[in-house]
Amino acid sequence: AIVNQIDAIVTRNPRDFPVTAPRIVTPDRLIQELTNSP
Repeated sequence: AIVNQIDAIVTRNPRDFPVTAPRIVTPDRLIQELTNSP
């Protein structure tokens, strides 16, 4: 659903989401990153 769409966006545009985790972004990790973002 929405998480899958966001995950696809992160995969396509990694530079837009400078996460410190490996490129394999799990839903929990993605939510954590979005929550920690200002």
